[in-house]
Amino acid sequence: MDRLNQLLADVARRHPGVVSLVPLNRFLDPQGHFTWTLDGRVVRQGDGVHTTLAGGAYLAPRILPLLAALGPH
Repeated sequence: MDRLNQLLADVARRHPGVVSLVPLNRFLDPQGHFTWTLDGRVVRQGDGVHTTLAGGAYLAPRILPLLAALGPH
């Protein structure tokens, strides 16, 4: 995952204004360390990558404004 995230960040850096990256780890790992739970909710599925429904509900208000800002103005 670290290598994939690095590759995605490199692509976004090489194509500013075309490719944007929403760093989910900033929200899911707020202390910079992997965690299964946030605010008492399990936010990751057993594979450690995908979010649970509770994780999606946790992320939505944090990332939807970022995504909306990327859209047409």
